[in-house]
Amino acid sequence: MKADVPRVPQLRIPAWVPKQVADKAREFARRDPPVISPARLKALATNKRMKWVWRELSKRQGNGYYHPVRALPKKLAPVVDWQAAGMAFLFSQVIEIVRAELFRTMMTASRKETETARDAYASTAGNLRSLAQTFAEVAARHIPADYPDPHRVEAFLRRDAEQRRKLIEAAEVLEELVQIEQEAAAEFPKRDRNNASARRVTGELVKSCRIIFGKSLFGVVAIIASIVLESKISESTIRGWYPRG
Repeated sequence: MKADVPRVPQLRIPAWVPKQVADKAREFARRDPPVISPARLKALATNKRMKWVWRELSKRQGNGYYHPVRALPKKLAPVVDWQAAGMAFLFSQVIEIVRAELFRTMMTASRKETETARDAYASTAGNLRSLAQTFAEVAARHIPADYPDPHRVEAFLRRDAEQRRKLIEAAEVLEELVQIEQEAAAEFPKRDRNNASARRVTGELVKSCRIIFGKSLFGVVAIIASIVLESKISESTIRGWYPRG
């Protein structure tokens, strides 16, 4: 008797979603483990606000499209319907952008936490270097030059030098961590208004739209970002963040 295999929940996709986009959404729904949470995938595939997005990207102008696809990856380039493939590719890019952002959020929550870690590493590294210097000063100050047993003096100095070497090496490791945390902190806006994640996600979406469609498509980006980030992000806000339209 065959063991029961858990069935993947079927993703019900509205008829207004372009076929290639719907196929791509179902493909992601079958992934195990999932690339992003099923709830976020469902929202992106079925939220009614996405109807305007697909309608806008499908809008015709003469014999072509109002927002024609300009570029696709080489593996997709041979397809007949470039517009449909471009919309499906944009859907895939959104999934990847969200996945990357969720991973980043788990690694570093905020600029403040990054700076706190940086300062702690720097303080400990400084203390270790001070301790190594103290060891050297104590050895120089308290061992008389005419100590009766030069072998014991030599052994003590070797042990002292080894201890100082270990302290310096530990300090150097911490100083490397200071640099890493400093670089991470620099990626956050100096005035953290809790919008760093939104700025990164919308920035990547704008970049993807510029590559695929040759335009920033701020209205499209505003709807997609609002859905995947579960917050209201206006088109005017995004235009202000990325003035080069």
